[in-house]
Amino acid sequence: MEYWSHPQILEGKIIGCVVTFLDISERKRWALEIADREAHLRRVIDNTLGFIGVLDSQGVLREANQTALMAGGVDRADVIGRPFWECYWWSHDQQVVKDLKAAIATALQGDVIRYDVEVRMAGDSRLMIDFMLAPVKDAHGKVTHLIPSGIDISERKWVE
Repeated sequence: MEYWSHPQILEGKIIGCVVTFLDISERKRWALEIADREAHLRRVIDNTLGFIGVLDSQGVLREANQTALMAGGVDRADVIGRPFWECYWWSHDQQVVKDLKAAIATALQGDVIRYDVEVRMAGDSRLMIDFMLAPVKDAHGKVTHLIPSGIDISERKWVE
């Protein structure tokens, strides 16, 4: 239940009170269901082999899966809320940063971007990944977010 009370005042004195009770059971059930869905989605994303994130329309990292954080040796606080190109994985090479900025700008126009790139990982090591930026559009076709993802292709590159 949700409860409100509003005093009734006459000539500066409280003469009564209007009390309202509202059954919020359905709202609470929906909130719990949404929280359960979000927790389930987080578990699924965190247990993938690939690196996955969410960028806003300004290129700021809003989410990153645990796989990407652990591989990079970074905490959420180190990267969440920062422009993606300033994050640890990319900041080792100015050309990599320049290419990423260009890729984000193109993806924000609605194009899927995919290329191989070397990123920095924990202990300042390097890893070749197959990197992709996928736009997420709203019901009107406007790009609202980008989903960056990457998978380790070091073995494939070694064979090549």
